[in-house]
Amino acid sequence: MEPRMPAATPVKTDESWLVLSNLPEDATQIEKGAEIWRLVCQDCHGDEGQGLTEDWIAKWAPADQNCWQAKCHAANHPPEGFVLPRYVPPLVGATALARFETASDLQAYMRDKMPWHKPGSLQDGEYWELTAFLLSKNGISPLPPELDAQQGAEILLHQGQ
Repeated sequence: MEPRMPAATPVKTDESWLVLSNLPEDATQIEKGAEIWRLVCQDCHGDEGQGLTEDWIAKWAPADQNCWQAKCHAANHPPEGFVLPRYVPPLVGATALARFETASDLQAYMRDKMPWHKPGSLQDGEYWELTAFLLSKNGISPLPPELDAQQGAEILLHQGQ
């Protein structure tokens, strides 16, 4: 398989504050979700979706390993900062998505609550791209080429289904 080359110009979603510049022009929904993850979610939820673990924090530059003490994420943060909980859950793993019944429930939660510092600030399609990426990372397949609300309601995530 030939490597996919990034688009000559950044891919900007309609009305979005995100610029997805590391993607080929024909990027899939999952590939777009992976790039959104890298730009928006990875700092808190981990490079592999493991959550805010000691191992993940240890990969950061030493000056960035205790944001709460440095005050960027403490209660007395500067105007551009925000309070970050010390526990951020994993989103990849055997039970990571078990609290959501369907893929639509996962997408709705992310749309209403994430990103932590600016909930609801992504476009609806970007939340579907993230949902497709997380489903893929959790081995849920097959996935439709373009996951949406109707299809998301049919993809069960909770255990026992």
